[in-house]
Amino acid sequence: MTYNWKQRYLAEFNISYTGSEKFAPGHRFGLFPSMSVGWRMSEEPFIKKRNIGKWLTNLKFRYSYGQVGSDAGAGRFNYVALFNTNGNVSFGESSNVAVGPTYVEGNTANINSTWETSTKQNLGVEIGLWDKLSVMLDLFDEKRTGMLMTPQTMAFWFGADLPSVNMGKTKSHGLELEVSWHDRIGKSGVSYWANFNFATSENRNVYRDDPVDLDRHLKNAGKPIQWQPQFLSVGNFGSIDDIFNYAQTSISGTSPGLLVPGDLVYIDFNGDGIINGNDKVVVKELNYPLTTFSLNFGVSWKGLSFSTLLYAPINVYKLVPHTLLWDFPQNNIKAQPSLSRWTYETANTTGVVSPPSHHERQHNVQDNTYSYRNYSYLRIKNIELSYTLPKRWQKALSMSGASVFIKCNNLATFSNVDDRIDPETSSGSAYPIVRTYTMGVRFSF
Repeated sequence: MTYNWKQRYLAEFNISYTGSEKFAPGHRFGLFPSMSVGWRMSEEPFIKKRNIGKWLTNLKFRYSYGQVGSDAGAGRFNYVALFNTNGNVSFGESSNVAVGPTYVEGNTANINSTWETSTKQNLGVEIGLWDKLSVMLDLFDEKRTGMLMTPQTMAFWFGADLPSVNMGKTKSHGLELEVSWHDRIGKSGVSYWANFNFATSENRNVYRDDPVDLDRHLKNAGKPIQWQPQFLSVGNFGSIDDIFNYAQTSISGTSPGLLVPGDLVYIDFNGDGIINGNDKVVVKELNYPLTTFSLNFGVSWKGLSFSTLLYAPINVYKLVPHTLLWDFPQNNIKAQPSLSRWTYETANTTGVVSPPSHHERQHNVQDNTYSYRNYSYLRIKNIELSYTLPKRWQKALSMSGASVFIKCNNLATFSNVDDRIDPETSSGSAYPIVRTYTMGVRFSF
């Protein structure tokens, strides 16, 4: 339901009633309302009468509130207890006979599970000046409650796997800014435009069913969503004595006897004298962008036009693939030089550097801050040059539109990341970013 009075006072109200087979009858459907209101102050008589409207072409305030439901965290038929097949049982002394299949109890049922709810609010303002400049600012806030997830804590005697339960909570907030300008240069026939976008946000896990006795630095609550636990790498071992006098490693597949000078030094964060998964901590940087910039601009003259789009996420950190980080990434002849590799001659003269080449790498390939690098980048996402035929030519050809164009996607990427991988994916096995060139014509009749 919408309401519009003289393009001045605006309102809209919506209701969504949604069901999912994942939930039991009685909890299957959810009611999710949303509403928005707007006020175009620039349409008020006291603005127009004072000639303010000549330069203030648009001034609008708006606010929206709404709820959205999700069943993504629940397994199918989350309210049903299932039994699963589990192979055969063998009988007999000399000639085993397989009898089966056997059945084991699966996840327990949760007859009370239902929709998780996202409550979103948005406050925005739009400003237009001289019919050339427009500014749009949005402040947003989102709180998710009743998130469906498997409990992390349960009694040791329970004896079965738990189903999804409505228990998680998260929150996020941020802002989006868009500034655009379009104008002409005198009577030259040249027109140009530019559009700049900026977005930034912050988020937190509010509740994740963390065990009570779990160390605070290992709990999810209070940390960013999808945070990346890392070992804090602070240097390289300088000698055998350093290795045996430091906290002893208990990482799977390693032992103090396998370490050599030059291997990475991890901080024993909980101070128990052992390096293991309990020493991983949250780091400031995340592996997805919270802040992005984009710039889209173009110019046209007598049917000839040019446009381009630049995009840049910043403060994005990802783990460098091991195959690109070490001298011998696969412990074989597949070698690559590492000019910053640790040596006895350069020990203690620089910061953290690549460990020396040796067979045992399990200690060094752990997720750590040495391998966690800045993957921010600037990309020219597309460039297009086109020419539109004059109207008289189109008319002569019985066309309503005709143009030719040349377009390039992913022309160039600027970053400090190894050229062999795409900073957007970070994976050495992902299909490389594709640069494409396209030439074409557009006709309309």
